[in-house]
Amino acid sequence: MNGNGKRPEILNCPRCRNELRAAEGAGGLLFRCSGGHGYTARTLLAEQSKLAANLLGDVEAALESHLTLSGELASRAEVDGQRHLLDYLDQIIDAGRDTLGFVQTSLSDPRGSEE
Repeated sequence: MNGNGKRPEILNCPRCRNELRAAEGAGGLLFRCSGGHGYTARTLLAEQSKLAANLLGDVEAALESHLTLSGELASRAEVDGQRHLLDYLDQIIDAGRDTLGFVQTSLSDPRGSEE
């Protein structure tokens, strides 16, 4: 099940993103993609977790860069007396900080805010 309580219709290979096909094997549930990658349920879950952590790390870096640029633009707007732009950038910065905090919490505790 995914975050909204529904079963995902398609599972994708964490390596090549091709669709995974499920089959019942002697050792339990097995998954294979057209790219030739194969997983047990356990190894698929581990690979998905690694992929999610890597993606969250990329999101963290992008948000930090976004906040740096937004802060620089806000400083310039303040010096130039552009109050409207400064108010807008302050909202962007606040939202970015909130999102960054969520991502960092998720990276430090993969169980995150679901508990």
